[in-house]
Amino acid sequence: MGLTSDIAAAVATKVGAVSGIRGSSPRDPDTIPATPWAVVALPRVTISAGSWETMHLEFPLRMYAARVSDGARVTQVAYDTFDDVMAALRTGIQYGLSVQGVAQGLLDDVEFDKFWEVGGEIYQGWEGTLTVTVAAGRTWTA
Repeated sequence: MGLTSDIAAAVATKVGAVSGIRGSSPRDPDTIPATPWAVVALPRVTISAGSWETMHLEFPLRMYAARVSDGARVTQVAYDTFDDVMAALRTGIQYGLSVQGVAQGLLDDVEFDKFWEVGGEIYQGWEGTLTVTVAAGRTWTA
């Protein structure tokens, strides 16, 4: 696997390990096996090149808090998962990777009260952008 997929998998693993979150994946699922469930989608990448480069990987992070049919539980689960995920992403910044240079992980641009249909079910939750900054000397070969 490459750097981007390694980081996506590591972030999904870290988010999925947060207490109360039932699981996560580094790609959109066909069904949600249990809630709350997190998905780390394909990133937007920007690179400042040179002998020392900075790469910003902007991963959409979607939290399926609960099925809409779960009623009043949805809002509280959304808030609780956000607080817990925010804390988890600000600690252990290497995300368990051997890659040196993971300098920062910042969750921002968060929107609550989002709705999605997956596998014929309607889910409510929140969505934000996790920007992972990697700064390292790189040598590229073809």
